[in-house]
Amino acid sequence: MSEKNALALSIGVLGALAVLLTGAVVTVPVWVVFIAWASFFILGGGVGGLVRSVLSNLAGIVIAGLTLLASSGFGLGQLLTAVAVGVGSAAMVQASRVRMLSAIPAIASALTQRPAVASAVPSKEESA
Repeated sequence: MSEKNALALSIGVLGALAVLLTGAVVTVPVWVVFIAWASFFILGGGVGGLVRSVLSNLAGIVIAGLTLLASSGFGLGQLLTAVAVGVGSAAMVQASRVRMLSAIPAIASALTQRPAVASAVPSKEESA
């Protein structure tokens, strides 16, 4: 079997498993998993790609979380929310100065995932 065919088969199986997993066990949208995989592959795969992907995704999630906290937690209007997003976007680029976070797309992809992940976590009212 060629390398491309093997990769296609394995990714197809993993994609199907991701749908089952996100539908029954981990309640996040399946596209969150696919974006995380893209981050892993863009960073070279293997253990190094995994470590850099996890660190980059965590950095993006933290930056997005702080941006959401600033905009919604403080009741900012549209203009100040735009400023908060601008600051968060700039912080994402500045974070890429750290060697392990040097791939801006991996941080940015996590930045887009934060709202989806947050919506999957039950609020205090829902869990009570």
